Amino acid sequence: MRLREDGKTLVLVTTFIDRDLLLRDKPRTFFIEEHYRNYPAILTRLTRVGPNQLRDMIGAAWRRVTKS
Repeated sequence: MRLREDGKTLVLVTTFIDRDLLLRDKPRTFFIEEHYRNYPAILTRLTRVGPNQLRDMIGAAWRRVTKS
C-alpha cells in the first residue's frame, strides 16, 4: 500500500478477482495502469471512495501483506 505522488491516489494490494469486480462496478473510483496489470493491486481515487469502504480495503490489504 502506498500513496502516490499526487496525494490523491492510493495503491492497495487486492486479489485479481476483487480488482476485476471493483473495476467493473466502480470505474470512476478504482482503476489500474499498465504497470499494475500483472500485479494484484488497484489504484483508488481517495476523493471518490467512502470512508467505510476505504477502511475495509486498507484492513484487507494489510492482512494480505502481513500473511506472506
